[in-house]
Amino acid sequence: MIASSVVIAVGTIANVLFPPAIVLTAAMLGGLAQASAPEPRVVYVTTRYRP
Repeated sequence: MIASSVVIAVGTIANVLFPPAIVLTAAMLGGLAQASAPEPRVVYVTTRYRP
């Protein structure tokens, strides 16, 4: 859970500075979703399908 929070924070900062980084953030969250508990998977889905 701590790792996913760090990834989300880094991804948010990267999004402000470099919008294309959202792709990398989604990829990292996807990796966490595969390696971790279901919680990061929920974050990945909501991030991926946000309008």
